[in-house]
Amino acid sequence: MKKLILHALVLFTLLGFSTILNAQSNPKWKANFTKEIDWMKVTDVGTLVVCTEDGLYGINPDDGTVIWKNETLKKLIIEAYEPLAGTPFIIITPGAKPEKPKKGLGAITGGGFNKGYVVIINSLDGVVASDTRDLGMSNLLGQYSLPELNAIIFTGIKGTKMIDKRSNTIFYDLSTNSKVWEKEFTIESFVEPAVIDQDYIIATGTTGYSIISTKTGDVKYKKEIKFKDVTLKPNMVFNKDKSVVYFVNKKFGNAYKVSDGSTLWKTPIDMDDPATHVFVDDRGIYIAVPKTINLYDYNTGEPKWGKDGVKLFDPMVSYIFTDKGLGIQMGEDGKYSINLLDYQTGKPLVKKAIKLKAPAEDLRMVSKGLLYRTSLELNILDAETGEPSFAKSIKFKEPVAAIDKGDHTYIFSGTQFYDFNNQTCDYTSSTIANSFEGKESPNGVELRDSGILLKSAQNLSMYDFNGKLVYHVYNKAPGLSLAAKIALAAVSVASTAIMAKTAAASGFEQGYTGYATENSKNNARMSEGMAGIATAGFKAMGKRFSASKQAEGYVSMLTQLDKGVGLVKVNKDSGKIDNKVIFNEKEPLYEIDELGSMLYLKSGKLELSGFAF
Repeated sequence: MKKLILHALVLFTLLGFSTILNAQSNPKWKANFTKEIDWMKVTDVGTLVVCTEDGLYGINPDDGTVIWKNETLKKLIIEAYEPLAGTPFIIITPGAKPEKPKKGLGAITGGGFNKGYVVIINSLDGVVASDTRDLGMSNLLGQYSLPELNAIIFTGIKGTKMIDKRSNTIFYDLSTNSKVWEKEFTIESFVEPAVIDQDYIIATGTTGYSIISTKTGDVKYKKEIKFKDVTLKPNMVFNKDKSVVYFVNKKFGNAYKVSDGSTLWKTPIDMDDPATHVFVDDRGIYIAVPKTINLYDYNTGEPKWGKDGVKLFDPMVSYIFTDKGLGIQMGEDGKYSINLLDYQTGKPLVKKAIKLKAPAEDLRMVSKGLLYRTSLELNILDAETGEPSFAKSIKFKEPVAAIDKGDHTYIFSGTQFYDFNNQTCDYTSSTIANSFEGKESPNGVELRDSGILLKSAQNLSMYDFNGKLVYHVYNKAPGLSLAAKIALAAVSVASTAIMAKTAAASGFEQGYTGYATENSKNNARMSEGMAGIATAGFKAMGKRFSASKQAEGYVSMLTQLDKGVGLVKVNKDSGKIDNKVIFNEKEPLYEIDELGSMLYLKSGKLELSGFAF
């Protein structure tokens, strides 16, 4: 399950209406509805969810048969739909407004507050796992996902009459489809609720935090905290074993034992400005405010880098942990610089920071020092001399595409190809063929077994590891309306999502995630926790994960074909078109499930066609 979350499900949707003119192969199946199809979505387990005026359907991707139908959920806008990532469950918010809902863990979805109710459905069988109306909530204010616990917290108002209305919080177990507990309070969410362990969660409000039992909902204790700025959400971080929680807010910072709420630091930190960065490692907790950074002792809160900390030329933009010191990038008003800070003293290891003309896209330690790469140049900051290692930086022309393989970083810039060895710091350069057409430039790069793939919405170029062009493919963009062109832009972005993990292997990404970030921790906890959900769902997800490697070998492109606008499936390793479907209308309504190798097309007002694609 862990890797499954990293393999993003690629879904493309263009709004409109179309019929099939021609296809390389006949549809695998057709399904007919009694009312017009409004929209469709593929869930994380592969079920196709279709919305019409008379209900919400779950369609079997193998044969197009109706697995389930919910007649109470109809005439929904697409914003009403939200998948619960990495699970068979979908969240439907009938009261959603036509605006993009906020996504992610702990997000209040479907149009914000006072949204009425939500329904959680198992997309495999259509069983309603939860309906907040059945839970007694007359008005849902928010929902918070706790993937590590296979649970969701609902918070809202119970009762319909004004005299009976009261705050209410429900803890719901998705693995058993049952309410675990219900309490008459609104869970605080100044900072989104977080999991401490299997037994407790932490909920933070403007006056402090509470430790709440996951089994009973009882509040173990509430710790009062006088945040000095309740308009600004504090940064909340933990030590490694989550025995201590740290809150950092403007003019305030302190540490508390999770076991009993006792204050760990005798004197709170007092800062003039809000913290821009709060992060931790074995040395302590780093807190950066505009133009100042300090390292604080975990147990005492004493500043390790002096009472006033270390002054920065400009606000810190990013950081990286290295063997030599803390690498930092500073920037403001389009001016950037980098330096290394000594872990013991915080003092700059380089007297004069290296100035950059563009922000660093890659920071990493190599044998000669701190390598920095921007969209304009590459060089290495020598920590011993404080000077760039190369007398003249390697110069680039935008856009720049770079990717790692082993000790090598391969860089493309215009007609130049660079092979940079990160161990020896030697590099070679050569002139290459740049064949991108249609006024496009590379906006993505991917590592393949046979070489390096540069891509854009309509172009693919494969190069071997010496910079020699293996093939180039260009599929002309169709002449679409403005609305469809906007949708097409979304398609081109989505088509690279499944490859995001490759880019994440770059030194830039490794450096910036050196000490596990909250985001990476959330992903890990989500994948581990959701493994406990129903066996059928787990098997479905496992099947899709197994298919993901094959799906990664293709890219879909909307293009102008001889007989009209269509969709082609291009093999990334050969550049050949393996499949295609031609549309009649220029703005088709369709959905691609690359993991399931299926294309779903609204082929008539009441008809849906499924193609093996």
